[in-house]
Amino acid sequence: MHYDEITDYKSTLQELIQGDLRKTVTYVLLSTTGPANAPEFMVAAVMDDMRLGVGKGTSKKRAEQQAAKDALNKLAKGD
Repeated sequence: MHYDEITDYKSTLQELIQGDLRKTVTYVLLSTTGPANAPEFMVAAVMDDMRLGVGKGTSKKRAEQQAAKDALNKLAKGD
């Protein structure tokens, strides 16, 4: 499955995880860098203390989407 055409990676990841494992994905803020007017957030997608993916973005929401995308790509590759 190609995940590059998805617009809501978080929902897709959650549906995949719930469908297979009946678990929930949470998002953990790892860091915030940069000036206050242009921060960059780093977020991890986590399930049962296991980091599924990591993402960066100019907002927490964008970073979460990138973390979900990273997790989906890793799951598709079998990493």
